[in-house]
Amino acid sequence: MRKALKNILAVTSITLFGLLVCITVWQVIARQLIGQPSTWSEEAAKLLFVWLSFLGSAFLFGERGHIAVDYLARRLPQKLTTVFVQLIILIFAMVGMVWGGIVAAGNAWDQNLTALPLTIGWAYVVIPISGAFIAAFALLDMVKGE
Repeated sequence: MRKALKNILAVTSITLFGLLVCITVWQVIARQLIGQPSTWSEEAAKLLFVWLSFLGSAFLFGERGHIAVDYLARRLPQKLTTVFVQLIILIFAMVGMVWGGIVAAGNAWDQNLTALPLTIGWAYVVIPISGAFIAAFALLDMVKGE
């Protein structure tokens, strides 16, 4: 399951990064060579960057490559530390990212982007998506005791 989640995130991130590069190259060509800046490319690049940041964070968490403050963890028994850390991560992912992200996306859903036929909600909808991936990784770690 962990490998499948990481593969989904990796393929999605690689695809989005490729799109980001293509859009940025087009933006430079349109501005510098053609002399007519693209009206949509900058906004699309920003939106892709937001998505890449959140999905990349979820992937990094799945790789266990996240930043950690281990003051409390060094003072508790290993088994308790493992469960406690994963529980805190799970609560943050579900409440802060999934629930909070759904609320934020809903609040921004009626606000239009200026150059793309999308709403600002699309910039926020990645928060609950990446939160769900992080929660899934935390649950897998809790079940395995890691």
